[in-house]
Amino acid sequence: MKVLCFIPVFNEESNLDQLVREINTENYKIDEFLFVNSGSTDSSLDIIKESGYKYLSIKKNKGLGYLFIQAINYGIDNNFDIFVVLSGNNKMNPKDFKTVLDPILYNDFDFVWGSRFLEEGMSINTPKFRGSSIPVLSKIVSLLFSKKVTDATNGFRAFKINKFIEILPTFDKKWLYGYSFETYFFGLFLGNKKIKFTEVPVEIRYKKDKKHTKIKPIFDYPSIVLPFFVAKFISIKKNLKK
Repeated sequence: MKVLCFIPVFNEESNLDQLVREINTENYKIDEFLFVNSGSTDSSLDIIKESGYKYLSIKKNKGLGYLFIQAINYGIDNNFDIFVVLSGNNKMNPKDFKTVLDPILYNDFDFVWGSRFLEEGMSINTPKFRGSSIPVLSKIVSLLFSKKVTDATNGFRAFKINKFIEILPTFDKKWLYGYSFETYFFGLFLGNKKIKFTEVPVEIRYKKDKKHTKIKPIFDYPSIVLPFFVAKFISIKKNLKK
């Protein structure tokens, strides 16, 4: 199966050099890396161009979900089978590609997500707010979908593109352009009985005294949390029609 790795970027000049060095050597089963630059105002685009990897550049920052939509469309147009996400801020360890991809490549799973909270996972310098809020949200998601989830906001995910299209055939919607996209499709996967999924241990690392996220808790968390409930409602409605 052909694997596309999507790397979203918005003003990550301080992290990109190290990320590029790492994926130069840690690129297990990745057929192509696709950077998608979201209107960065620093030197991010220059670093991406110098890396030699494939990239798309969007002039204006429209949100993380918008970048997902462009990358998935690219994957569809270029006949990729598997879509895996690696954060542009280098908080995910490319060494974990094998852990995330093998269940899909060799055990016929449709969707895999990472967890820093599983026994073999690792959380390095996680900010206090995230360290305390993620387990709470994960418990809520687990109860909502009756599935065990230990790291509901972990962005290190991989899935079969054909399964994604089956679940969400029309995914270019403005309300998904921000942070809602990831949690919405995550909820749809969790709520679909035909999807074979699993959670695997990964490393999430933060550098001390350095900002790694653009998320603003008060303003952005509703757009992260509420899509889980929307996805649950849609899943129930679809199942009742079958």
